[in-house]
Parts: sequence; structure tokens; C-alpha cells
Amino acid sequence: MDRDFKAIVSKMPEEVKPRFVALKHLTDRRTKLNNALMRKIDKLERKYEKLFEPWDKKREELVNGLREPEESELGLLKELEAPIESAKSTDIDVEGMKGKKGFPGFWAKAMKNNPVITTYLKDFDMPILESVTDIRSEKTENNSCLLYTSPSPRDLSTSRMPSSACKKKKKKKQK
Repeated sequence: MDRDFKAIVSKMPEEVKPRFVALKHLTDRRTKLNNALMRKIDKLERKYEKLFEPWDKKREELVNGLREPEESELGLLKELEAPIESAKSTDIDVEGMKGKKGFPGFWAKAMKNNPVITTYLKDFDMPILESVTDIRSEKTENNSCLLYTSPSPRDLSTSRMPSSACKKKKKKKQK
């Protein structure tokens, strides 16, 4: 039992102490179980990161016009050719894609259309994001994640550089 908890509970009336001790016990047990879950999730995420790599590479090539779609990727095309009955549709402006390969500005549009990310974007971000040709994330051993972009927004080179990092902050014990 940590000193802070012991000090707090020692000042409580005898009749409520057992409730707080039981609550701490249950919370500690739940925390241990949650930590075990997080370790398993982390291990599973790492496994699937490796499995995603070939698909991410194919997506990058398609988005950047380095290849055309393969026959195996066109299964939905036949479904799209079937008549549409009473479906709502949204027109997507693709005029800017004519005569170009890939999907120009794909990542800028993807981020702008993401309801969470778009709240963080500013007008001055868009020209930089328009130049991004690929985005990947990678978890590190110490529960950090690196976000890689090509080209890097920092130097607009074609090298893959971490453009940002996020780290789960550990709570410091208060003294």
C-alpha cells in the first residue's frame, strides 16, 4: 500500500475505512487486468503493423501514380456498373485528376475530411499537406509512436523522416 493512500485512510473514521480499502483493492485489481490487456493489444498492433506493410506500399504506389490498379483490385467496379436504386449520392470533384496519375493531394484531402484531424488544421497547413505523398505510423518499444511522411514537411525532401512523435506520458508521483 502506498504511503499517500495509507496517510489519507488513517485520518478517516473507522466505519468508512473498509470501504476505501476495498475500493482501492478493486481498483488495483482492475488496473492490473487493464495493463495486461494493453500489453496484449500492443503486441497485436505490432503484429498487424507488419501485415499492413504490403497494402500500405500498394496504396502509396496507387496514390502517387506509380502503378495502375490491378485486376484483383477492381472487384467493386462491376458492382458500380449495376443500376443504382434510390441511393443518395454525393458528387466528388475529380476534374483536377484528369490527365494526371494517382490521386493528387490525397493526404491533404484525407486529413481535411477526417472529423478529428480537421479541427487541428489551419489554412497555412494545406500547401504543406498537398506535397505529402505518403503517411505511415510506427510504434516504438517505449510506447511512443512516430508519424512518417514523404516528403517530410520539415524539409520537403523525398526522404522518409519522422515528422512528429507522440508519447504516452507517465504520471509522476506527487510528493
